[in-house]
Amino acid sequence: MGVLLLPGCSKKKPEDLTKVTKADIAKPTAIISDEEVQQFAGDLEQALADRDAAAFHRLLHLDGMFYRIFPKTKVDQHSQLKDAQAGWKRAVETNIFGSLQSFRVEFLRVVRDADGIKARFRLAGEGINYWDVLLDRNPAGRVCMVDFLDYLAGEFVTDGQRRLMQQLMPALLSGGGNAAKGIAEMRRLKRISELSAMIRQGRHAEFLQEYGRLDADLKQQRTLMYMRVMAANTVAVNGDGAGVYEQAVDAYRREHPTAVNLELMLIDYYFLGEKYDDAIKAVEGLSRRVGGDPYLDLLIGNAHYAAGDSAKANEILRKVIQAYPWEQAAYQTLVVMAAAAEEYETVTELLIAGEKDAGLQWEIDGAEEFAGYRDSAEFQKWKNRK
Repeated sequence: MGVLLLPGCSKKKPEDLTKVTKADIAKPTAIISDEEVQQFAGDLEQALADRDAAAFHRLLHLDGMFYRIFPKTKVDQHSQLKDAQAGWKRAVETNIFGSLQSFRVEFLRVVRDADGIKARFRLAGEGINYWDVLLDRNPAGRVCMVDFLDYLAGEFVTDGQRRLMQQLMPALLSGGGNAAKGIAEMRRLKRISELSAMIRQGRHAEFLQEYGRLDADLKQQRTLMYMRVMAANTVAVNGDGAGVYEQAVDAYRREHPTAVNLELMLIDYYFLGEKYDDAIKAVEGLSRRVGGDPYLDLLIGNAHYAAGDSAKANEILRKVIQAYPWEQAAYQTLVVMAAAAEEYETVTELLIAGEKDAGLQWEIDGAEEFAGYRDSAEFQKWKNRK
């Protein structure tokens, strides 16, 4: 997410914004029907599918989002925040749109709880995540996003932004007028912006190196610890050492033992540690939390496969491709299992379906797991499929 960069200090001492808490933030009060939530969700999915940034922009109430970090009455008294608001909105809009572009985003359900009215989405890509998009109406009366709870981050984006600013720039937000402290805080904030850019740009190994050079207090900052976990996950999944991810998660668990995002973190943690029963329990817990999602069977099926129970894995993953024929990972696991079992007719069937329905481009020649298949009559059938 974009990190707020503030201009020079005001001569008039404003209200101390380091004292603002979530309790000071007004909750959305608009009356929104389920049909309107579903319409919003459809518009968001379409804007992402079309890569239409302008259409996506119309679904955001960025002023409303900014005022969930600090209330409008307080922002209006604080010239630094007021001046920075436009730049913050541009950065956040770009980052939200860019973040969602890398996922298949699918609406799950309407949620009404103490936070307000939300649209719950699944984000499926190289991993899985969920967003609860908090809704309100903009000044024109349109239903729009004013915040979102990112399950991997474990909190609303505005809560994370408020905490980050309050922890990293207390002199600027308190209006204390200490120029030297303000300059030092701006340097630290600029450093955080650079680290955030590394995550967005996929420079995960570089991020981990730079994280290691941070001062001890910055290393304990929750947002940075979360970024470390995400970077370490990518490094570990790419085969550069599961220990890096385990260390990052263990550190996060020590500092934030009750964090709600631990559930998602621990799924990969258990997979990488080959603790498949624990991984399945974590997935089942996540499913209960989101109100049920059959897509999570993909993770459960893969856990059974990794644990050596191919029959159970096959049963579960077959259901996944029936419900989600576009899911490439399920086809890939099923094909490998069928090839290992020398069920070559099934291999051909899955190869064709995976190519047609999921857009997979299979590499059969030279792949060790397909050696027996290449010697079978079914391989010729696959080659002649067109």
